[in-house]
Amino acid sequence: MDFIETVGVYVENTSFGFDKNYTYKVPEYLADKIFIGQRVFVPFSASNKKRQAIITKINPESSSKKLKEIFDLIDEQAILNENQLKLAEFIKERTFCSFFDAVKLLIPIGISEKIKTFYSLSEKAYEKDSEILEIIAKNKKISLEDLSKALNLSESKTRTKLKKFIDENYIIESFVSIRKVGDLSKNFYEIKSQDLTLEELLSYATSKAQKSVLKFLYETNGAFERDILEFTSVTKTVLKTLLKKDLIISTPEEVLRKPYMPNLKTLDKDFKLNDEQQKVYENILAEYRDDKPHVSLIYGVTGSGKTHVFLKLIDEAIEDDGGIIVMVPEISLTSQLLSIFKSRYGSKVAILHSALSIGERLDEYKRIKRGEAKIVIGTRSAVFAPFDKINLIVMDEEHDDSYKSQSTPKYDTNTIAKYLVNRDKSLLILSSATPDIESYAKAKKGIYSFNKITKRFSKLDLPEVIKVDMRGVYDIFSPILVEKINEQLEKDHQVILLINRRGFNTFIRCEECGEVVLCPNCSVAMTYHRAGKKLMCHYCGYTKAYTETCPNCKEESLIYSGAGTQKVDYEISNLFPDKSILRMDSDTKTYGASFEKKMQDFKDGKYQILVGTQMVAKGLDFENVTLVGVLSADKQMYDDDYKSSERTFDLITQVVGRSGRGKFTGKAIIQTMSPENDIINYAANQDYEAFFNREIKIRKAMIYPPFCTICKIDFSANNPEKAQRAAKAMFSLLSDNSDMIIFGPIEKRIFKLHNKYRYQILIKFRNGKKQREKLKKVFETYYLKKEARGVVMTPDIIK
Repeated sequence: MDFIETVGVYVENTSFGFDKNYTYKVPEYLADKIFIGQRVFVPFSASNKKRQAIITKINPESSSKKLKEIFDLIDEQAILNENQLKLAEFIKERTFCSFFDAVKLLIPIGISEKIKTFYSLSEKAYEKDSEILEIIAKNKKISLEDLSKALNLSESKTRTKLKKFIDENYIIESFVSIRKVGDLSKNFYEIKSQDLTLEELLSYATSKAQKSVLKFLYETNGAFERDILEFTSVTKTVLKTLLKKDLIISTPEEVLRKPYMPNLKTLDKDFKLNDEQQKVYENILAEYRDDKPHVSLIYGVTGSGKTHVFLKLIDEAIEDDGGIIVMVPEISLTSQLLSIFKSRYGSKVAILHSALSIGERLDEYKRIKRGEAKIVIGTRSAVFAPFDKINLIVMDEEHDDSYKSQSTPKYDTNTIAKYLVNRDKSLLILSSATPDIESYAKAKKGIYSFNKITKRFSKLDLPEVIKVDMRGVYDIFSPILVEKINEQLEKDHQVILLINRRGFNTFIRCEECGEVVLCPNCSVAMTYHRAGKKLMCHYCGYTKAYTETCPNCKEESLIYSGAGTQKVDYEISNLFPDKSILRMDSDTKTYGASFEKKMQDFKDGKYQILVGTQMVAKGLDFENVTLVGVLSADKQMYDDDYKSSERTFDLITQVVGRSGRGKFTGKAIIQTMSPENDIINYAANQDYEAFFNREIKIRKAMIYPPFCTICKIDFSANNPEKAQRAAKAMFSLLSDNSDMIIFGPIEKRIFKLHNKYRYQILIKFRNGKKQREKLKKVFETYYLKKEARGVVMTPDIIK
């Protein structure tokens, strides 16, 4: 290997225009310890502030004669391999994020380093009087955070105030790197000298307790601390004394934190597939065995046993050299899937999602990296599982919007998964009862292989669906819905009720002046939550106490209307007071043991009615549910989004599919203000093909995906004029591109959010490297303009 003199790195927290590879000198004492994929600390910018960076090149060419030198290593070895660095580059290029933001997706948050700044006084500081110097002198060494609190200033203002003192050498600034989560370990104790006999060893003990420990360690050839304390009934003080006497030694051994595992739900190891399932299995097995990349869509009606098919495939794939990733859109769905997989594949299964503790995520990452786990179950972040090679990826409920990240980097899981299967020549399975329009279009064109399951695994028919016209009905429940609920409860069956709004009342208006009660931080209506008697903003979390006084005209004339899950829970409890109701929404949502207990209690019949938001529409499998009620089917249909019809169809179809999955045929009731609407009718008839044919024609006519790619560019600032000026500056830069259709700038539907005002530009274009390079150059030019200052610009590619 050549002697390492310089490295190319990407630096953390750089703005879009400055996110590039920088060359640094390597100190001689570190030259033999440098690896590509390793994190280091470097001086950055004119102030030489200490920043994290990751090495991507060794001895790169550089025209600069004055190179800065790296400070130190963060990692002893590389934390990312060459494939992972290429993936980070791919994410950066596709989402317009920084390289380091992409890197953060690939490493567990637990090994992230946080740099803390500390201040102490030089010798000459004691000659000068100053409030700042006095505070530091009292503490000897104080962090920036604590000093800012003492001065009652923001950290940026504190830095400004300190600059002169640092420049004149009164204050010494230092940096300490702190890892967010350490490795968990437990101490292993053993006899230090193996040459001593037991009698010789015991002669050095001065108490009965010491002799007890020494005898135990001699006979067991060493033991962990907990076992020693348990079997000898001594305290830790005895161990400390023996360590001081140099009679025993202690070695920390790593312990991996284990996430909560649900009660094991088993499937017969040798379950039989029906004819349709067997045909699909044989098709995807052939693709899996082929040494080429493949994407396969499994379109099966709700309850058709799509999980059984890919379980059979995993039975084959797990014996091969490579990893398997199985994803679901919601954390709440991982519990039942994990239960099945754990009972079938045991310790070969790991779990990755955001509800795990930082320590648990770190240790699951280690198990995968070491090859101890071959299957990863999780939500969208599981796609970044650190397998050297991936053999199979399954995206269950692949249509779900949760697979698209809403925070930077705004990646699409489908796009990442396709990149990985192309890289490793493996198989991606997309599975859904309501496939994404683009996925279905590609399957019909032969770009993806197409597999269809038309019958339920239970051999029962799909639920009978009844539409109810709610025009002129002012109650939450129509008479027929109440009648059918009562009918099913009398049979000891269970009911699911869907309303996709949480809270008690969703709209508060003054009867006198007509003013709607809005959040002061956001341009959205407040929602009344009966629990706690408070009005709440569901976007920023702002709350205020229940009131009947209008904030505008001060009259006691507020009217509370609209219904959310809390009100449905309240009203259904009044209608059926002897029945137990379970509510599931983001106000009650829990994970792990608590969540599983609620689901198990419902399955065991301890609750008769389940009320919830869209959480109850996805993937849940309860055999005794024979009635589903959709209380307000129209809500999503009129959103200002080209996918609003698709989301409405998906939601209704999916929740209707929760009914009749066991021994009894199910029913579903859809309450709607638009009974003649095509989308409602297609969903009621469970007719995806008719819905797709209508939707694809509209999208072609309107030039929406899959006939184009959309890039949304958001602008956010603390005053509306600033955000608008930035958006107009961007529009001016984009307007020269004749191969793009540009709309805007316009106010976003929620114009004010978290006290920031928001504008948006929407671009339609054909997604390709050339077009993305054009956009990148436009963004770089934009950041040089004065209008960009103080404005957060966020691009988001929609497939």
